[in-house]
Amino acid sequence: MTDHNARARELVAHAYAHAPAIKDLIGVTPDDITGVDDLHKIPVTSKDRLVELHRTNPPFGGFLAMDIDDLPRIYVSPGPIFDPQPPNPQGWASLEMFRYVGFGRGDRVLNTFMYHLVPAGILLDEALRGVGATVLPTGPGNTELQIQLMMALKATGFVGQPSYLMTILDKCAEMGIPKEAILRGRLWHEDHQRLRHGRPRPHRLHHG
Repeated sequence: MTDHNARARELVAHAYAHAPAIKDLIGVTPDDITGVDDLHKIPVTSKDRLVELHRTNPPFGGFLAMDIDDLPRIYVSPGPIFDPQPPNPQGWASLEMFRYVGFGRGDRVLNTFMYHLVPAGILLDEALRGVGATVLPTGPGNTELQIQLMMALKATGFVGQPSYLMTILDKCAEMGIPKEAILRGRLWHEDHQRLRHGRPRPHRLHHG
């Protein structure tokens, strides 16, 4: 089991030692962070300030704490802000999230997050495969085709934005397809909510 206090200390110490911008911004030293309860001491940096820092000190604004050639991927967010993906040989934190929801071997999961430029699609894809699920890497859009795919492959899971799930349900209604034909398994979306009868509820898991 992860020792979150030790992990917090390690991360802050590593960033302080290897990312030049950290010393100038956080206003604390690693000795001030003894665990997760001390993280509130680190000030929040606004996105506008982050964009400014990236523009002044490209490409990562002084926040990169490792050799750029060791990065498996680099993403970009509006700004632009370049987002380095670090190597993670111990597995993604999102594995626990999907295990909690119940995804695993035997699930065929529609992943409707984008796979290009931004990290969500690929990272969640890797996490789903890490728990043994089969991924249907659709991304957003082509809603009618996605519905056909979900039905033909008997998809048991959905990962994506709640607004896009509602778009799929609306399209099902338009096509005369009952929502039960596609909501046959587990749903995970950004708000961590359950949908039953097409309406959001404050839980994570739904078994169809």
